[in-house]
Amino acid sequence: MTTREELEDQLEDLLWEKEQELARLDSIKAQVEEARRSAAITGDYSDSDWYNRAEGAQRACSRNIQKINHDISATNRKLKRLNIEESDSEYRRFRIAAHRLLDADTFQRIVDEVAKDKEKP
Repeated sequence: MTTREELEDQLEDLLWEKEQELARLDSIKAQVEEARRSAAITGDYSDSDWYNRAEGAQRACSRNIQKINHDISATNRKLKRLNIEESDSEYRRFRIAAHRLLDADTFQRIVDEVAKDKEKP
C-alpha cells in the first residue's frame, strides 16, 4: 500500500511536471504566434515543416497535460480514500477504547447523544 508521504510526493512531482509542460506549451504558442505575425507583416510564410512540427508539439503538450491532470486526479482520489480510512480507523479505535473504559450506561448515553446530534440539521 502506498503511504501518505509517497502520495504527497507523487502529487508534488505531478504538479511540477504540469507546470513545466504548461511553460513549454506557452513557449511553443508564442513562437507560432510570432511566426504568424511576421508572415502577416512580410507576406513571407516561413518553413511549413517547422510550422507543422510546432503544431504537432502543441498537440503533444496538450495530451501530456491532459494525462498529468488525470494522474493528479487519481492521486487526489487515493489521498481522499486514505483520509477516510484513517478517519474510520481512528473512530473505531476511539469507540473500542471508550467501550473498554466507560461503564455501559455512560457509553450508551454518549452513543445516544451522538445519534441526536446526527439528526440535527
